[in-house]
Amino acid sequence: MWIVADVIYDSDEEAREAERLVRENKLAALSVSLADVTSRLSVLDVDADGNPADWLEEVSKGEIVAVTQLPVPAQGATRIVANPDGTYTAWMVEEGMRTSDRRIIDPGALTWRDPAPLTFSDREGDAHETAVFVGNLANFRRVATALVAALEIVPGFLGDPMLPAVTRPRLRDGRYCGHGAQWGTCHLAFSGCVTPPGSASHYAHARWKEVDGVHGVPVYLHPKGDVHAPLDLSLEEARTWYDAHCSLEGLVEVGEDTFGIWTSGSATAEIDGMFLSGDWRSVDGALELMGFLACDRPAFPLALVASDVQTALVAAGMVTEDGPEDPTLEILSLLKREVVALRREVAPLLLDREADLLLAGMSTSTV
Repeated sequence: MWIVADVIYDSDEEAREAERLVRENKLAALSVSLADVTSRLSVLDVDADGNPADWLEEVSKGEIVAVTQLPVPAQGATRIVANPDGTYTAWMVEEGMRTSDRRIIDPGALTWRDPAPLTFSDREGDAHETAVFVGNLANFRRVATALVAALEIVPGFLGDPMLPAVTRPRLRDGRYCGHGAQWGTCHLAFSGCVTPPGSASHYAHARWKEVDGVHGVPVYLHPKGDVHAPLDLSLEEARTWYDAHCSLEGLVEVGEDTFGIWTSGSATAEIDGMFLSGDWRSVDGALELMGFLACDRPAFPLALVASDVQTALVAAGMVTEDGPEDPTLEILSLLKREVVALRREVAPLLLDREADLLLAGMSTSTV
């Protein structure tokens, strides 16, 4: 359960700046200060000298007394969200989720002071010490939904955009569309030529997210950048992970055309022009798309191989630019594909040559 509250900014200069940074989605992460804490500390690992190297603090009781607006969140997707009606909502703590400071808060463990002060700092190291008062938090409550950005769903946008060429996803007249993956491209960070898979279920497993009564394929944004769900998670576990750690910035339909996997739907301006990285998970032995992550970069580690079976795939076949404006990655991908094919053709010849040399050596040694 998330603990959320309404944000009421003050009227001074510091408060106006803090509000602007949230409105422009530039600096909106949160860190919660707790008082009257009851917890239990468990040592998970020790170093060579026997000192704790990893530990976990389980909080069974605590009171929210203040919240600070920071550059980096202390826990998952905690942040202040600007709502379409001009109000702001603080998503502060998700009970049951492990924080970045080795802490997990038990469900129902927290209470709060209502209202509570909101402070602001643009630093990371000593943020709480340098924070200044900018407003109050009020109307605290628990909600069961995942963090959803200021996303306005237009059902009419969920259809084939009939793209004329390989197209980088962008907002076009309010509609978010483009390709999430391009057929035949090799991912540059993988040893072999791994290309985007199709869908045996016609993407039925991808259309699982519901917003305002509309089902579609989710597009997430991680507050710390290009961070996918761990590759050893199942389909259901990956869905839960993205809801817990990321903000939902888009809801799209997907399909296949001559060029690749197209996407079309609604999205926030925050991910306009960003790269889309697909996340595929194993379902009944086949890889199925379960959603996208909006990223700043078009390539990063993509596959987990267990018992010679590919069980997960992320960031394959990235689309870089509209049309041929920047063909660099496409050229590199094609070159890599040629190298892989050439290696497969040459390998048997090399083995034959090594066998001939071995036989020749054996013949010489017996003379």
